[in-house]
Amino acid sequence: DESEDCVRQRAVAEACADRLWRIAPSSLSAFLPGLRPPRACVEPAANIAPRLCGRLWELRLAGKGKEAAELVAALSTLKYALDLEPEPVGAKYAVSLMTPTFGPELRLPLTPPSPASASAIRVAIAALAGVHDRALHHLV
Repeated sequence: DESEDCVRQRAVAEACADRLWRIAPSSLSAFLPGLRPPRACVEPAANIAPRLCGRLWELRLAGKGKEAAELVAALSTLKYALDLEPEPVGAKYAVSLMTPTFGPELRLPLTPPSPASASAIRVAIAALAGVHDRALHHLV
């Protein structure tokens, strides 16, 4: 179930109790208050910012919601930008910006992102640079 609807996720988790290991539709909705953390999540943004997504997961598992807030904001901006186009168009474009050897070409029926979507993705990626340095400084 890829629904981002928190009420639906809570209802499914409560109905299945311990018989179900949740797989969240994204890292942003993975840690709903009062529910056991999911075993995994499906997160296209992890292809663009794997260390930040990993750090967010670590902070949330450690119960450090306040420290995770800046990462949530930055990753939410990226997630929104990626979702402006059907998957995997936004993610492929973002990866092509960050990895010069990865071309942005798509096979039909996919088409390149619109200029507005491409701009939103570029802005979101640029915003991640400073967040990345602050969030991961402890790992260096």
